[in-house]
Amino acid sequence: MERASFSRKSARGLKRVAAMKDSEVLLDGNLPAWKPAMFERAVDKRGRGATRNEALLSLRMDSDVLERFRTQGRGYRLRMNAVLRA
Repeated sequence: MERASFSRKSARGLKRVAAMKDSEVLLDGNLPAWKPAMFERAVDKRGRGATRNEALLSLRMDSDVLERFRTQGRGYRLRMNAVLRA
């Protein structure tokens, strides 16, 4: 049996939102209007998934090395991969 990609609570919330009418949606006047550039930068929160040449690996490393990459922000695993590749 395949595992759902989101929780039951999320599924209920999505059903509730899908059932809403346009008149029930509250608009916040403080939010900026979406522009095409914003859509281009949008990220799929489900992750990018594994490519054919990637393998799952468990690796031990010094905590200070890991913290150094994590302090650089999101995408630290991709940066670590680039350093190892170089």
